[in-house]
Amino acid sequence: MRKVRSAFWLTGFTLLLIVTAACTVPETITISGLVETKDGHPLAEASVAYESLANPDDAGVVMADEAGRFTITNTVGPVKLRVTLDGWQFPDELPVISESRGDLQVIGTIKPRFVHELAYYDLMLGAVTIDMAKWIGWLWDNTAAVETAAEENRLRLHAVIGQLEALALPDPSLDDARQALLASAFALDNLYAGIQDKTLVDVQMEADESETHYERYWAVMSRYAADWTTDWQPQPAFATNYQSLYYQRAKRRMEVGNYLGALDVLEMLLDLVPTSSTERHFVLLRAVDALGPLRYAEGNPEHSETMLAYLTEILEARYSPLFYEAYVRWRTTAQTFLYGMDNASPIPNWDFNRVRRDLIEKLWQSDTVAAEKQIQQLLLLDNITRGTLQGNSNVMWETELFMP
Repeated sequence: MRKVRSAFWLTGFTLLLIVTAACTVPETITISGLVETKDGHPLAEASVAYESLANPDDAGVVMADEAGRFTITNTVGPVKLRVTLDGWQFPDELPVISESRGDLQVIGTIKPRFVHELAYYDLMLGAVTIDMAKWIGWLWDNTAAVETAAEENRLRLHAVIGQLEALALPDPSLDDARQALLASAFALDNLYAGIQDKTLVDVQMEADESETHYERYWAVMSRYAADWTTDWQPQPAFATNYQSLYYQRAKRRMEVGNYLGALDVLEMLLDLVPTSSTERHFVLLRAVDALGPLRYAEGNPEHSETMLAYLTEILEARYSPLFYEAYVRWRTTAQTFLYGMDNASPIPNWDFNRVRRDLIEKLWQSDTVAAEKQIQQLLLLDNITRGTLQGNSNVMWETELFMP
């Protein structure tokens, strides 16, 4: 009898534990936090999606208020979060929340494309001022030509002003930079209006006003571009070891100054790689690097035409890891061969920059780390400028690229 009673008591106790466990209500948690920029601006209307890892059906979305604050209540931990807002990017991996907390901070950064846009318009304004520098600094006495150049460049300024006015930037700090760049453009427009009737002292005073606005722009913009780099070098991935060996052989010949021998190898390699491949782009680029010095050694201007043809093939591709490398060589060769390197030479930065823009738009479609690095390289590349003792700044590029 005692054994039977003992067994009955244990069975009852077990049932009691099961019933008690089944009736236990999971403990809920509350999560409060703030969504803002690194400068402390709240990101109102950011969507904060949450999902309980203990119960996938326990999920939902809350919106940040005007102060950027949000609160999630009565959810079962642990909880994973994901924050989204149009025009912004947030960390892919937010911490999993296992207990109530009221101090979660989520920092958003504006999508790079907005910064790219502003940097591009900066370059276009630079193209205008560099063109006008020719007439103000070297040909000021030619009043009629100065007036004509000013009117042409005012039309360009109006185009940039219209684009800057239409550019909607969700980041208040970056929009401050846009407003400063816009003010700089308006000051330039006022400067060039009737410039032929002004004294050089007046011109300098109005130019200083534009520069003051530009410095205000750059004080903000430089923070967004602080992490940009030009130190990125893509490497080819040839389909066969045979092709790779040919490529390395050409590079070794170039290193010792045997450009003609390197070109022979590269021309054979062009017959081996597919016509639409990025590997072909690497071969074409190295061929340009061999033709550049040969152009001077042989005094053969036809090499410049071949160089431009090879580089144009790369630039017209839908995508290439060598867009930047090809662009800087194309622009340098075009300026040298077609326009010249004197300070008073025409410098079509405006047209060069439109090609730069086309490349950036193609790289936007790629949306990869490699594409972003190339965009940074393209935007950090200055316009060709005037004012060195040797001529315009293309002298430096020509020397660095093609005069070993």
